[in-house]
Amino acid sequence: MKKQILSALCVRLRRQLAVVAVLLPLALAACSSPGDSSSASSSGGSEKGEVSQAATDTVEKFKAVGDFVSPGPAVDVASLAGKSVFVIPLLTTNDYNIQINAAMERVAELADVDFEVYTNEGQPNQWVAGMNQASRRASMSSSSAVARTPARWSRRSRRPARRASRSS
Repeated sequence: MKKQILSALCVRLRRQLAVVAVLLPLALAACSSPGDSSSASSSGGSEKGEVSQAATDTVEKFKAVGDFVSPGPAVDVASLAGKSVFVIPLLTTNDYNIQINAAMERVAELADVDFEVYTNEGQPNQWVAGMNQASRRASMSSSSAVARTPARWSRRSRRPARRASRSS
């Protein structure tokens, strides 16, 4: 019980310190007067809205568009014909994902790749059902490719057991 109280106090103290760390610089900036010329002259700034040449040069340096360097060899699109792509988006109801999925479908059609989007409403249990469906389809078809992400389910499933053992 004492550990829980101390833990709660530590969390509360950390939150308060974080708020102070954010608000202190803002309060100090608000206390300085706008006509204070000592800060501008000490930092090498110039008068009223003028930008130093060094700042201008730095901005111009980073405005330039760099050359594209391919991260690897080109993909032979012809070798993808007949393969399958099964997409499980985070959410299928927002406009952003709808546009991305439509673009991927157009590209897949051009490459003669089977394309399917698993419709979901952003719920983790729906994503799992989508992964299960993709796995079943991959096992039924030898031409399918399923990308798997590292699972963290085992760590999450052990957490409730640890909490229960601590309280007893």
